[in-house]
Amino acid sequence: MSQWWIHVYKRGAVGRSIDITRYSGYEELKQDLALRFGIEGQLEDRQRIGWKLVYVDHENDVLLVGDDPWEEFVNCVRCIKILSPQEVQQMSLDGDFGNGGGLPYPAGSSSDGGNT
Repeated sequence: MSQWWIHVYKRGAVGRSIDITRYSGYEELKQDLALRFGIEGQLEDRQRIGWKLVYVDHENDVLLVGDDPWEEFVNCVRCIKILSPQEVQQMSLDGDFGNGGGLPYPAGSSSDGGNT
């Protein structure tokens, strides 16, 4: 599989580019992103309101990371966003999951530092 670079964003942090094909699955991806962004241990519990990973697909839909089979995710992800508990709560209240319009910081925003 060839390299597939995507951007990862988190409010207040420099955006990073990752090669999504170097990961074997969601758990490895979550562990690496938590380490890179200093939120170790805070992405594991899907039931608790906390930090969440969402992604934008090729149709500009916003979806939760982990909801689709890994191979499908790798083939359609355009960027990943790490949402704080407050951002998750606001997007849930606004009903913005499922479309790109409610993202707190769009792709190409100043949070994208382009660093790896």
